Parts: sequence; C-alpha cells; structure tokens
Amino acid sequence: MSRIQRIAEVSRAREHRALRAAILAVLASAGTMEFAAAAEAPALEEIIVTAERRANSEQTTAISMDVLTGEALAESRTQTISDLQNATPSLVINTNGISQVVNIRGIGNSATTPTVTVGVGIYTDGLMAGETQNIGSAYFDVDTIEVLRGPQGTFVGQASTGGAIRINSQRPNFNGVNGYAEAVYGSYENTKFAGAINLPATDTLAARLAFNSEQKQSYFRNIGSILGLPGAVPMRSPGKTEDRNARVSLLWQPSEQFEAMVRAEFNSTDHDGPSTQPNPRIFNAPVAGQPGVTTPIRSQYWNYDDPAHDPWIINHNLLHVQDTSIANRFSVDLRYRFASGLELRSLSGYQHNDIRDIEDADASSATTTPTQVDIGPENNYYSQEFNLLSPDGPLNWVVGASWFYRNTPTINGGVRYPTCGINQGTGVFTPCAADPNFTSYGFNDNLSVARMGGLFGQVNWQLNNQWQVQAGARYSRDSNFARGGGSRAPTATPTAGTVTSPCSAAILALVPAGNYNCTYGPVTSGAYEGSEVTWKVGANWTPFGLGSDQFFYAFYARGYKPGGINGTGREYAEEQVDDYEIGWKGELFDNRVRVQLGGYWMEYDNMQQQGFSAPVGLPSAANQVTNIGDSTIRGVEFEVQALLQGFTIGFNTAYIDSELGDVSIIDSRALPPAGLIPTGQTFGAVQCAAGATTGCFDYAGVNGGPSYYVNLSGIQNVYSPELTYTFSLAYAWDIGQGTLRPSVNLSHTDKQYTTLFQDDFFSLDERNLLGASVAYDLDTWQFQAYCMNCSDKTYIAAVDTRAPFSVYYGAPRQLGLRIRKTF
Repeated sequence: MSRIQRIAEVSRAREHRALRAAILAVLASAGTMEFAAAAEAPALEEIIVTAERRANSEQTTAISMDVLTGEALAESRTQTISDLQNATPSLVINTNGISQVVNIRGIGNSATTPTVTVGVGIYTDGLMAGETQNIGSAYFDVDTIEVLRGPQGTFVGQASTGGAIRINSQRPNFNGVNGYAEAVYGSYENTKFAGAINLPATDTLAARLAFNSEQKQSYFRNIGSILGLPGAVPMRSPGKTEDRNARVSLLWQPSEQFEAMVRAEFNSTDHDGPSTQPNPRIFNAPVAGQPGVTTPIRSQYWNYDDPAHDPWIINHNLLHVQDTSIANRFSVDLRYRFASGLELRSLSGYQHNDIRDIEDADASSATTTPTQVDIGPENNYYSQEFNLLSPDGPLNWVVGASWFYRNTPTINGGVRYPTCGINQGTGVFTPCAADPNFTSYGFNDNLSVARMGGLFGQVNWQLNNQWQVQAGARYSRDSNFARGGGSRAPTATPTAGTVTSPCSAAILALVPAGNYNCTYGPVTSGAYEGSEVTWKVGANWTPFGLGSDQFFYAFYARGYKPGGINGTGREYAEEQVDDYEIGWKGELFDNRVRVQLGGYWMEYDNMQQQGFSAPVGLPSAANQVTNIGDSTIRGVEFEVQALLQGFTIGFNTAYIDSELGDVSIIDSRALPPAGLIPTGQTFGAVQCAAGATTGCFDYAGVNGGPSYYVNLSGIQNVYSPELTYTFSLAYAWDIGQGTLRPSVNLSHTDKQYTTLFQDDFFSLDERNLLGASVAYDLDTWQFQAYCMNCSDKTYIAAVDTRAPFSVYYGAPRQLGLRIRKTF
C-alpha cells in the first residue's frame, strides 16, 4: 500500500468515526427535544435582503437563496469565496491559481479567460467583479452575503445565468461610538486581527473604519532546489496566506429625504506562489490516431514529484514565484426620497485591480519554462446604476439603468532560463543558478474590453390579501473587444550597447534590468456586438393573507450570457437559460422553525465551453471557447432552521440532475502526431469538406477515415455534483454569567467533474468536511475554540483544467482560538 493510500485510509477512518459521533449526538438530542412555550422560546431573527433593490424579508422574496450573516461567517471561519461553498449547497468554486471558477446549479464558468463574461455575478456593495480573477479577497466587516440561485436576468442582467452573490458591508450608524475587535490564533501560525469602529462625527455625519490583517503559513513544504534572483523573493512557502484589508465608509444624512454613502476599500493578497502539484491519479489517455482506444498513464511529470506522493510535500524548482493581487474599490451611493415617497438612487463605482502570477508550469522538479501572467497594472472597472423606486403600496415598481466598462490588459507567457532541474530525457539534475543569464522571455500581449449596458424594471401588483403578480424585464446591450497574440520575445544582449529593436515599457517592467532586443509576432483581434431582452413573470400566494407565515411562489425567468471573441479572434454566440421554478417559504411554531423548499427545471442552450473546434469555413482549428450545445438541469432545494429547547439546528441541501443534450466535440488528445497525418492534410487546418484532401484535416471522418468526435450526450454537466448539503447542530445553556455554545457542522459534496471528458483524472471526489467549535459568550466578550476539517480528510479541492492539469489539495485539520470584543 502506497503512502497516499495509507493517508487516505486513515483519513476515511477518522472521518467515519467523526460522522458516527455527530449522528449519535443528533439522535440523542432528538429524543429529548420538546417545543418550549411560545412565551419562553426565542424566535428566529428576520433576515432582510435587497436583491430586488427594495428591503424585503428573505421569507417573502420569490428567489431561491441562502443568506449568511456576518456573525455566522465569523463563527464558521468562512473567510473567502472558496470557503463559501462549504456553507451553501449548489455553489461550487474550483480555484485555478489566480482564478476562481464559480458555478451555481452547474451554470457559471468553466473557462477562466478574461474574454469570457462570468456566469455568476459577484457584487461587493453593488459593484460587480467582471472576471474570474481577483474575487478571492478576504471577507471582513460583513453585514450579509446573499447567494441567489438561478438566472437573475432582470436586476443583474448579462452576468447571471447561474445566479449572483451579493456581499453587503456594514453601514455606519448614528448610535454612538460602537464596533468590535477580534483576534485569532490557530494552526500553521495563523494570526488574524480584525475590527471596526463606528464614529458619528455629528448628528448628520458618521464614519465606519474597518480592517483585517491575517497571515498563515502554508500547509505545504517545498523540497525543490530554489535560489532567488536579485531583487526577487524566493518561494519558500507556496500557498501561504497574507491578507491586508481596510475600508472607510462615510454616511451623510443632512435630512430625512437625502443620504450619501461614500466607500473606499483596499485589498492586498499575497500567497507567495500557488501550491500546485502534478495530478497523482491515473489518466485513461486516448491513443493518438486510434479513436476509442485508451491507455492508462499518470501525469507526465509524476516521476519528478516526490515518489511517495505525500500530499503536503511539493517539489518545485522555480527560481522565483509570485502570486499577488490588489483589488481596490471606490463608490458613491446617493439616495433622495421625494415628498410623494418616490425614491431616486445613484451608485457610481470605480475598481482597480492588479495581479501578478509566476509559477512552475509543471509543478515539479522537471526542467520547464515557468509561466507568468500579469493582469494589469491598469485593470480597471467603471460602473454606474440609476434606480427609481415607487412608494410602497399595492402596486409598486422599480425601474433602472446600468452601465459597466472593463479594460483588462494581460501579458502572459514564460521565461526561458538555462536548463536546470531534472532533465526528462537523461534524469540528470542541474541546480538552478543564483543569477542566471536567461535566454529569453516570451510573452503574449493581450487585451480584453467589455462594455455592458441595460435598462430594466419590475412591477409588483398585490391583487388582494393573498395574491401578488410580478413582472420584470431587461434590455441589455453588449460591446466586447479582444486582442490576442502580439508575441513579444525579448532577448538579452550579452553586453551593454545599442538595442536594435527596443521593447515596450510593459515588457521592460517584467524583466530584470538590462538591455534587450524584442521581436514581435502577429496580432489577432475581433469585436462582438449583441443585445438581448430577458424577463421574469411570476405569481406569489400567501394563503392566509398578508402578514401570515406561509409564502408560495412560481415563476418563469430567462437569463443569458453574452458571446464574445476567443483567443483566435473568432466569435462565439450568447448562451441562454430558461428557468421554471416553484417554491414554498414557511415559518412554523411561532417562527421557531423556518423552512424553504423549491424545485426548478432549466433549459440551458448554447453552452459556452472550452473545447477543440473545427467548424467548416474557418481558416483553422483550435482549442478555444465555443458553443457546444444544450443541456437540461432539474433540481430540488430544501432548507430548515429550528430553535428547539436550547438547540439550534440547520439543514440545507440541494439535488441536481443535469444532462447534456446532443453534444459531440473533438477529443484533441487523440489526434495523430505529425508523422501520422494523412498525405496532403494539414494538422490544425479547417475541417475537410467531402472529397477534399488537401489544405484541411478530416476530423469528422467524412472521407472514410476515423472520426475524432466524442459523443457526450447524456453525461453530467461540469461542476454539477448531484447532492450537496450542510448540517449544523448547536446547543446553548447558561453557565455562570455567560452562555456556553458547543456546535458541530458537516458539509457534504458529491463527486463532480471539471471538464467535459469525465475521466477520474479530471474529477473532484465526494467529500465530507466536519467542523466543530465551543464558544462562551460573556457580556460583550466572546471566546471560541474551533476545529476545521476535524477528521483531517485529505482531498483534492481543485483541478487546473489547463495542461499539465495540476491539482490543489484542500486544507488539512486546523485548530484555533478566536476572541471577540464588542463595544
């Protein structure tokens, strides 16, 4: 038995013991539970959401959603969007280095290129993050996080085929000086200091200052040969955490009619390089030139990793690495209420992003070309939204207009050093020099520009005491531009002198000081223009009249994601989702039990996926974003929260049944090598027409040869685990002057796939993550001891879908103490 198998067996045994203990605790408590008298038992706190621009109760909003409060986030140690998936069924996040692939109900993103619009919109205080990058900043001083499931075509528009996530910060208030301070110390030298202070300067002006500072050593140890370049930071702790966050919020309310909120937020993250490893699992690789024939192999870099494959050992040989990001946000939110009750709102936003990533491309000690990605330094977003809201009443409405502009310059490529590391042909190891005379840098200078505008509105008409109808629509306009290629290959001149072909300032900022010659390759570019109308119509029923505790809803909604231009300058079309939903939100036993139950059926058309495409009539074939076909997604979502005789119980689950329609794509891994290409045909060329034999390649077998297309009809969507659920159990009793609150929580995720080729090599296995804590509340103090991944489960949390398909392991068991003081 290998070391990794022994680790997995021990992990499973611990996990099963922990699960048995949790189940026995639940059964024991269930046998003693009785409902307390209404006068003695507390009720669940009402949660207010703003997904439809009005402040409404979560229980009377016709959207399937999860809402997490800032207090719940702090106690569960849910600190980033990657952690959020462990608290929210249907939500899946696959972290590929600097990118977070976010999907809800199996819809969102599978490609991480900036040229593809996101399918799950991430909003921080109303400002959208327009890419899969730079959404991993730490949460701090949060009021609520709203996870909205299903297309949000009316209020969000283009970036919400899967849903949306709205992060709402705490607002300043006029309740005197108040706030909190928090300190954490835990495993892997995890130290955190966070807090906020509310300062009302006058009766009309208040400020709130919030901060977060956290650092944590990596879960991994790098045994590779590492020496730093002059001025560079050696990679000693890949995967570490170093977050610095601050926010200043100013609220001015000179009258009851007008208020102005100004926010400035600063976020800096440094992971000291990604903690990637070669994929340890067997891969059934297609045999080149023999469709349908496979051979089991491991990753080509397996032998250059630690042979025993201890998951907590990595073996990089990169000279210097970097994984840093800056995400700063600035907004002005203005609101004016007229005497009639009509309200006008304006939200203006500016966001600045800068990302730099340098990593060992093969995640091993084999010789390779390191990869470098720079998104920025002027990766900027500008946005504006106007809302006009009617007064509250039986007939109320909201209309609005929004505009978003994103400019994303990207430079990616690699740096070529003299050979160091293990030579894959001879097995000879050559140490990396401390000050290498690099051979050359090779970069592609890319640019992605996105412009999105929309006009939208929704009407809510209360027909009588029981029935309400809703109708909303949005007109969206998209104008996207992409430029790719533009290869820049700087080569160092051996001695100082005249540079015959000078490099651009952008390139010179990426390389060590010196003189360079640059060569420039071809540039491909293209533009996409499109418009779409999306809508939502529904009916809501409150069977016992307004103010009662039972709410039923049914609606039909359409959402879409715009098309764009892929890396080869080709256009791909928009995708659409038609969503049919029915649901019930109820409160029972004097609001000590709260239930949500819903079902949906979605038709997902023109899916945008990364795949090898060879359409007839285009000059070449390539691996690119394309429209692969349609899918049907059905599901059920259920949530219950209860307060029972001192116990707090929560259970939240989602079941997804997804099925691809008539989809066939080329398996490019099975294409023949150059020596086996049929005479007259050209690899990478367009698909041959019937009878054509030159200047093309017969991928489809129309001339009697093999077909390289694979039929994927009926398989599961990517990022679509069938069953996900979370369970939590806590008990509170008074001890001394305070309250003791032990709790346990469990998060389950079924097996899922990260690519359309559903080999185990590309899968994320089923996992159960157990957490526990004991908190003691004493007046304004809270003391908490916590455990995360208590069973110490070893699991692959993410698979990089780009070659060479490296993997990321999830965090091992972590223990810690948290102290919080409110004032």
